[in-house]
Amino acid sequence: MITLPPQPTICFEQVVYTQPQSTPTYAMAYDFLKEQIATAVIPSVKNKISGFLMLDDNWDGCGASRLSECVAKNAFRFVDAARFCGYCPSSDDDVTLTPYGTIVIDYSSNAGLVSIEIGSEKVGFFTDFVKGGNHYSKGIVTSFKVVPQKIKHNLSIL
Repeated sequence: MITLPPQPTICFEQVVYTQPQSTPTYAMAYDFLKEQIATAVIPSVKNKISGFLMLDDNWDGCGASRLSECVAKNAFRFVDAARFCGYCPSSDDDVTLTPYGTIVIDYSSNAGLVSIEIGSEKVGFFTDFVKGGNHYSKGIVTSFKVVPQKIKHNLSIL
């Protein structure tokens, strides 16, 4: 019988090839910062809206209506839908309770303003763009789960 000498153990090094990482661009940095701001602002906006629910009728001393739970929920839905489309208020200072029991949320940039009023069944808006060409709507029936196309178009100008 022939005995073979022991064979050496052969190890193969695993090589993992990856795609080269793209160089960060201004647009990538802008999108990253925009998302970071939205992550901080959205909870603050929702907390402010929730705080409005604590106010009773005549909260302003002049007969103002209180905020209904329905309008607050619609505002939450709208803020989430707008964020999904890439739009976020600058801060919770852009959220206002009106004496009519509706909520106004302002979206602004150097290009101007889109002011959105949220009610129980409709959303209205007006614009104040630096370059003019302003629009408004007294009310668009919506589910508040998506941003109506007219509003989305005007937000895109910002």
